[in-house]
Amino acid sequence: MKIERKQLKLNSLNDQLQVVMSSLIFSESFIEDMLNMAQINSNVFAMDSHIFELQPVFDFILNIFKPLCAAKNIDLTFKIVDNLKPRVVLGQDPD
Repeated sequence: MKIERKQLKLNSLNDQLQVVMSSLIFSESFIEDMLNMAQINSNVFAMDSHIFELQPVFDFILNIFKPLCAAKNIDLTFKIVDNLKPRVVLGQDPD
């Protein structure tokens, strides 16, 4: 009985830490976006072309918000539509 209570407490603490980590990652991204906006407004910002995979981006976003949703009993899922290209070139017009 005592071990089960400790395990529940550890699980709860782990869930809380995941929410904190998700919030920190989201905050870091928000700050980076704000700095980029400052560069854009001062005409210092330049965009380079980069090829990247979409799946890791979606996985990253899912991992940020999933603990926050789980804490509110919300099931967060996503589905990539069939006609979406798996690779994107950032900074170029789509085909």
